[in-house]
Amino acid sequence: MADLKTVHIDLPAGTENLRQLEIGSVAYLSGRVFTAREGRLQARDRGWRRHAGRQGRARHHQFPLLAGREHQSDGSYTVGAVTATASFRFAQWLDGWFKISGCNIIIGKGGMTSETYREHFVPNNAVYLTTVGYGTGALLGRGIKHVAGVYWLEELGLAQAVWVLDVDKFGPFLVESDLAGNSLFERENAKIAPGLAQLYAGTRPATMRRYGETDDKTKEVILTGCSIAGGARMESGVASKASIGKRIADELKEFLIIAAYLYVCFTALAYLKAQFSRLRASRSRHSVSPPSKP
Repeated sequence: MADLKTVHIDLPAGTENLRQLEIGSVAYLSGRVFTAREGRLQARDRGWRRHAGRQGRARHHQFPLLAGREHQSDGSYTVGAVTATASFRFAQWLDGWFKISGCNIIIGKGGMTSETYREHFVPNNAVYLTTVGYGTGALLGRGIKHVAGVYWLEELGLAQAVWVLDVDKFGPFLVESDLAGNSLFERENAKIAPGLAQLYAGTRPATMRRYGETDDKTKEVILTGCSIAGGARMESGVASKASIGKRIADELKEFLIIAAYLYVCFTALAYLKAQFSRLRASRSRHSVSPPSKP
């Protein structure tokens, strides 16, 4: 990461500290962070103010998913690894959550939309940090020095409980949004999108597809967290408007292709098995010794 700007932030962080975080730069955190998934966000009024106040409340930092806990004989916990979950699901709770928690740094995976950043993050002088791909849970775990507290563990379970963690050089994270609401992912997508058609030109259509996938890479279904309670809204591309009849025909075609493939595979296996049996029988006949002469 020598070519990337690297910033170390001590927590709690003031707005002036957060101005150092430019989109695309690398951030490490030292201080206290806490986790919060949908189980806690949905029930944020049930005693949250009491526990948040106990932990200092102001400028704690949300990390959506925790894993790798180990209970010690003295009743304490150690955490060896953490990872994040997709953040778009939490957009509907952000406004109230900022007011209750005092967060100004949100850590997650995949980012949110620039509209969400402008509507919820900018008024609260908050930024968004994203984890760096999969497989970094143990790397992030190295930065966790102490579990300061665990709340609603029995009620919500390990992943949904609120874990309060003291960390040192916790990271690396990428700055996905800054104080102005700019988005790293949207900036880079704008550079990549114009070349998508050329990139996929001449490629053969996929034999098997998931719902919403199309051959036109500019019209894939993208789910946003604008209306999660009533089902996610589809934006930036619309699901295929093909008739039910065409969809059934496409599904049938895919089924027939798979069935033909399996038939060929099983036929080939049966043929090879028969050939192997003949070969073994032939070897057995040749291995029989001729009767000895009197």
